[in-house]
Amino acid sequence: MPLEFSADALREIVRLVLAIRKDGECRIDVDEEQLRLRACSEDKIAYLDYSLPTDAAVCSTDVVTGSYWVELEGLDDLIRVGTTGEVSVALPPETPNSRIALQSGGLTYRFPALAEQLSHRVYDGFSTETRCECVLPNSVFDRAVKVADLIGPELQVQFDSVTQFVEFAAEGDKSQDAFSHSHAVRQPESVDNSVESLTVPVARLQDITPRVPAAMPVSLGIDTHYLTYQTEGPVEGGDLTVYTAKRYGKIG
Repeated sequence: MPLEFSADALREIVRLVLAIRKDGECRIDVDEEQLRLRACSEDKIAYLDYSLPTDAAVCSTDVVTGSYWVELEGLDDLIRVGTTGEVSVALPPETPNSRIALQSGGLTYRFPALAEQLSHRVYDGFSTETRCECVLPNSVFDRAVKVADLIGPELQVQFDSVTQFVEFAAEGDKSQDAFSHSHAVRQPESVDNSVESLTVPVARLQDITPRVPAAMPVSLGIDTHYLTYQTEGPVEGGDLTVYTAKRYGKIG
């Protein structure tokens, strides 16, 4: 039975992948419990791990399972202009010539899955040593990411578990522009009650954070190499995790 999405939900899912990787290359895993998408940016500074329970995406429990590599480049525009209401997504075992097929309002669009040897590596998870984390509204982090992007390529995130504040800061490369913003958080967790900070690129985050509702709680975590951003959005019931490395080429 094909997967069933609203056009808006499918567009949000596609945009998540495109925010991480321009050609939209991702691995899709489908089983009886969830639909999972994973993608790694070309420069290996950002990694997406997003999953939806099947009851949020499927109208029947008769699910075709499997793993598929796809490129979603251009699919955002197709969904915007060519779909209305519900979109049915049929996977290669369900279609002639083993293609993925999107159907909506009498329109059918087909595209091939990638051969696995042509794709890039994805990971089941990362071995992390989280030193500090806190929970705050997405609107706070989204604003910090947007302002940092206006000033320079990086954002510093700093947790102080003693004062119970998280501070965001950025400085321009070629100008004297700078910004900082502090936000009180309840019971930030730290392994040693110290100040922890990490500076990460905002190139991918600036396209991810606007996709999540402003009031949605998000968890930010600092570990040795990554800033981890976790939340439910953008589609209700989804489980979104984005790892952003502090240095280029650090993912994996």
